[in-house]
Amino acid sequence: MKLAALTALAGLTLCVSTPQTQAQTAITLDVSGMASWDFQGDPDNETFTVFLGVMAPIIEFSWNLNITTVGASWADELTLGLLGNSVIINPALGDSFTVVNQNYQGSIDPQLLVIGADGILDFEFYETGFDDNADAIDAYFEAGSTITIVLMPAPGSLAAMGFAGLFAARRRR
Repeated sequence: MKLAALTALAGLTLCVSTPQTQAQTAITLDVSGMASWDFQGDPDNETFTVFLGVMAPIIEFSWNLNITTVGASWADELTLGLLGNSVIINPALGDSFTVVNQNYQGSIDPQLLVIGADGILDFEFYETGFDDNADAIDAYFEAGSTITIVLMPAPGSLAAMGFAGLFAARRRR
């Protein structure tokens, strides 16, 4: 198990800005290079964790992903599990074929994402349906792949985010 703590300047790029309204904060997560390996919970899968702020209300959750599959893997097998996989996103749902740098954009109802008392949103990238390449990469995100989260943090969380530079942990289980 490999675990690496990352800041806004290394590995997983985190960009923080305050567009929308004065109190809202948009966080863009660059997931370029992240990969899907095996079924949910497999130690090979890549995961990461982002601190958003204690009980931070999410206003928008969207993605702009460029996906490439490996070998016989299909695009619709790539899955993003959030919050301990209580929320599951299949960005290429219905695309039962291989793809090369195919763009998928979308969003989900932000009310599905309730950040708990720890203020953490965790992600797992994995395969569903069929694992074509056991213990190997089935799909990965090409350059320019991002996930955007717009939230309205509590004043204390906003100060912590600005001060700490939004720490994130990225690991391959």
